Amino acid sequence: MTVPVLAVHHYGAEHQKKKAIEEMGELITAISREQDGRATLEQVITEIADVQIMMRQLALIYGIDAVAEEIDRKQRRLLRRIDKELKAKKEQ
Repeated sequence: MTVPVLAVHHYGAEHQKKKAIEEMGELITAISREQDGRATLEQVITEIADVQIMMRQLALIYGIDAVAEEIDRKQRRLLRRIDKELKAKKEQ
């Protein structure tokens, strides 16, 4: 059993959803504080790690395959957007 599966099984999906919300808030706060010098890079990295751990659990809760497909779709869209912007820059 992987750690994300174990965590969701042990704590329950609803608890882990609340924990994810808490961790995302801490990341927002850390990034905001880092931008004005009140937090360190290490603090932001710690919060990123916490959020990524929780995102893995949320993917399990909501459907890991569907999440993976949506990530792929959004990354392809981002690449198309970047390509279009780079082409527009070259034409200037």
